[in-house]
Amino acid sequence: TPGGAAIVGGPGGPRPAPPDLVEIGYWLHPGHTGRGHATSAAAELVEFAFALDGVRGVQIWHDEANIASGGVPRRLGFTKIGRRTPPREPAFGNRVGVDVVWELRR
Repeated sequence: TPGGAAIVGGPGGPRPAPPDLVEIGYWLHPGHTGRGHATSAAAELVEFAFALDGVRGVQIWHDEANIASGGVPRRLGFTKIGRRTPPREPAFGNRVGVDVVWELRR
């Protein structure tokens, strides 16, 4: 990349949801975890989502096996609201195929 910068991760979302709800997501290259990048990016996405007209809630879904991803919504003040089967392909790799759902309400 220009200037020697590297892409270490990226944001994601949204799933179809009620109009007052936004889902955000994140991915990091394994060599860049544990440095606060996902938490910082998610905090920015939450701020952006709440600036949108009519948005009253933000959700984060992560696979139950991904313990590190669960730390992000916990650090940002989200509440764990349930576990759900994600609307996507079957589990693979280090996944159990059940998502933990977190929500932050305005």
